[in-house]
Amino acid sequence: MKDLLFVKKMHFPVFAAQKPESMSGEKWDFKRQQMSGMGIKFEDEILGLLLLNSLPESWENFKVSITNSTPDGVVSLQMVKGSVLNEEMRRKAQGSSSQSK
Repeated sequence: MKDLLFVKKMHFPVFAAQKPESMSGEKWDFKRQQMSGMGIKFEDEILGLLLLNSLPESWENFKVSITNSTPDGVVSLQMVKGSVLNEEMRRKAQGSSSQSK
């Protein structure tokens, strides 16, 4: 599958965490739309890893802790989504409590 994506020049939306600087935003969006139109089904683990990889650098400690705490080294999309939502709520609560002091 990876070879197919490279041949069709559609590997950036899947394997890159962010849009390459040399690529315009319109071209990036077009590639992502093409990707979704291919009908490729990704395994739950791949989607979880893609979500983790898309998080900003400020979440690096979070990403490491999630990948190190997974049972059998398997990261599921559901687990990552739940953990991201919990972490975001925790960060917002800390931010609001630190502002009120």
